[in-house]
Amino acid sequence: MLLDHIVLFVDDLEDAVNVFSSCGFTVTPGGINGPTHNALIAFENETYIELIALRKGTTRQLFKLMRHSGFLRLRRFMKTDLNNRLFGWFSQPQGFRDICFRASSLDDIVHECQTKNIALTPIIPFNRYRPDGVTVAWYLTGAINDTQPFFIEDKTPLNFRIPDGAARLHDNGAVGITEVETKAPLNISADNAAIFVNSRVRGKFGISIKTGSSARELDIPSSYAASLRLIN
Repeated sequence: MLLDHIVLFVDDLEDAVNVFSSCGFTVTPGGINGPTHNALIAFENETYIELIALRKGTTRQLFKLMRHSGFLRLRRFMKTDLNNRLFGWFSQPQGFRDICFRASSLDDIVHECQTKNIALTPIIPFNRYRPDGVTVAWYLTGAINDTQPFFIEDKTPLNFRIPDGAARLHDNGAVGITEVETKAPLNISADNAAIFVNSRVRGKFGISIKTGSSARELDIPSSYAASLRLIN
């Protein structure tokens, strides 16, 4: 099982793309998936940052209202599907919201999580329609406790979902995610180079990016990330 990507929910996708581009990242349009659209910051080690936003501001306001009214909290008692996690992204302030691991078989993940007493949502299919007309398909499941990760299995080739080639080259020298600070300790770890630091940093997520240059902080607004830094 590998670290796949970090979810960064943003209020305005175009604004987020401009901010991260100005920080030396190559940002690739991802496409449309239902009420959302996204853009990807892909790295050489096949990890990436997903910038995702709701396509309509009215939908965003509706989810905020459902959160403040207590409806989303009530829904968690009534249903234990993956939508609880997604609705949490859509209703909270923008920022790092989630961590995804990649697996060749979600059935194997289900078995592993059962041995660790981690309850998962049912496996469901997803599609994304890229700007070039290509349809990307995958399956998802996630821990019902959304302080724990969610998991992805590709139905189409990996490079359909994660752009390759020049899309993985960044002016700031970034080549991969090497560290993630989480809101709570993770019960599952990845097999690739990711190092998970179990830290309660202002209730937000932070990441470190591997690069060949000197260690330095990136000048990104705090509303996007509690911590985002380049390291050797």
